[in-house]
Amino acid sequence: MPVQIVTLLLTNLCSIESLVSAATVVREAARSGALQKQHNRKKVVVGSRVDSKVKPVVTRRCVDVFLSRLQPDTTVEDIESCTSDIMEKIPNADPSRVNIKCTHLPGKHDFYTSFHAAATVNSDLFATAIDVLMSGDSWPEGILVRRYFQKRQQNG
Repeated sequence: MPVQIVTLLLTNLCSIESLVSAATVVREAARSGALQKQHNRKKVVVGSRVDSKVKPVVTRRCVDVFLSRLQPDTTVEDIESCTSDIMEKIPNADPSRVNIKCTHLPGKHDFYTSFHAAATVNSDLFATAIDVLMSGDSWPEGILVRRYFQKRQQNG
């Protein structure tokens, strides 16, 4: 489709007898996003046979959330318990395979407290875990919940 737009532009330029060169048209099309490189993606195949002696590794991913606007007397154990209860809502999730770790974060004020909660789940449940943890219905009223992203390590 982007190539058709460039062809149409070139055709119109020739018929209008404009002084704009073809290189300028292509440059503007690339800058605007109408012309992009076509990437040939190789097809990925995932096996589905279950009667093999060869077994895949179970990959796990971590969902990190930031929790704030909590009472100052809230403990790490309270947050771990609440997060564990929320994770039990995930269908097909084995609660014994969900690892939850919470960390109290230092705050600027003493009238509320904040936490980082990390829930490690199997990769096939990662998207569902994000949806459940980022749902307002999952958490008690008034708690602020956001995704938590670790700062990248600088090399050098």
